[in-house]
Formats: sequence, structure tokens, C-alpha cells
Amino acid sequence: MLSFGSGTVPAGTDVPMLHLGNVANNNLLSIIYNCADVFVIPSLEEAFGQTALEAMSCGIPVVGFNTGGIPDMIQDGITGYRLGKKGNVISLADSIKWCNLNEKEYRYMANCREKVLEGFTLENQAEKYMNIYKTLI
Repeated sequence: MLSFGSGTVPAGTDVPMLHLGNVANNNLLSIIYNCADVFVIPSLEEAFGQTALEAMSCGIPVVGFNTGGIPDMIQDGITGYRLGKKGNVISLADSIKWCNLNEKEYRYMANCREKVLEGFTLENQAEKYMNIYKTLI
């Protein structure tokens, strides 16, 4: 498993792991995302989930909990798989295993970049804000 971010890896895990720490270089970050088969966002509280969107923009399906803005991004079987009930790690682990075992469906999910381009570009978000402002005027 490969991880990155400002946290630390818990001691005593039997899963082979490489933790890269905080990655500030965007080019390196896109290379890291593209090395993944699936991106796991185990956040229990998440306002939006920028890292999930970044992974999807690299064509990497996402698995996470049904919390915050994550359900707005993950379409089951299209841009990720099974949003687990918040805090249910067994459900999260089953979703990760599913991505590993179902190659045909996984390849279909790798088209998740289209979801980002259709709904989450800066231009798209700016247009949505403009429409809100127009309705308020």
C-alpha cells in the first residue's frame, strides 16, 4: 500500500506499506495517483474530498465512506464503488477487495475522469455559481 499526507502510519500493521509524507509537487502528486489501482479516502468527516477528486481526475476509482461531499463524487460502479456506512471499516475493506477482484467492472470505473470534466472543472463550478447569483438577483 502507498500512502501520502501529513499523518503517520500506525505501528504494528501487517500490510506492506510505503508512506511518502506530505507531497507538495503537483507533478509528483499526479504520478503517485497514476500508480494507484484504487484511491481510498477513509475520512469520517469530509467537507468535500479534494483528494478524491484529484484521484478521479487521474482516472483512478475511489472508495470511501458515505459522508460529506464524497457521495456527490462517487457514483457506485462508475467513479468508485460502494460508499461504506460511515465508520464501517469492514464495508470499506470489502469495497477495496471488490475493486481488486472485478477487472471488467474496474476498467469501466477507470472512466471516472469524465465525471470530473463534466461537473467539477473551475469553469463548470463558476457557471454554477453565476446561475445561483442570477436567481438571487
